[in-house]
Amino acid sequence: MTFEELYQDYADTVYSFLRFKLRDVHLVEDVFQDTFLSAYRELSLNRTPDSPKAWLLTIAHRRMVDRLRQTNVTQLSLTPELINPDHQDFTTTLLLKALLDQLDDASRSVLYSLYVEGLTIRETSEFLRIPEGTVKSRAFTAKAKLKEWMKEVD
Repeated sequence: MTFEELYQDYADTVYSFLRFKLRDVHLVEDVFQDTFLSAYRELSLNRTPDSPKAWLLTIAHRRMVDRLRQTNVTQLSLTPELINPDHQDFTTTLLLKALLDQLDDASRSVLYSLYVEGLTIRETSEFLRIPEGTVKSRAFTAKAKLKEWMKEVD
């Protein structure tokens, strides 16, 4: 896979992931550039990833953490722009955001990887650097919490 193909196929995915995690658009753009610069360097060393999507998201996550450590920015959040109000009732959108914000960051990351990015359990495990069993249990627990919270709202 060439760098151009990698960028063409996954630039939107990486950008969406970074917007999911960060509020500052300028920070998102900086980390986005760092991510693809790192990917370009790795590809130039003839290192071809098994799962390009998970590989790029892992690089993006690491670059984001590095940048946050440098700038002492600690607030990561789900932003309303991720949920398109054209496709959902605005009230449902606000409720969903509020419920997701109640989850811990690890659970939100697992749900994002599995259901927004469509990564497999194995890819999510590699991306988040946690065992597959932990991915499964966090997803199960997070979905159960969301389901319970939804019942309370109704």
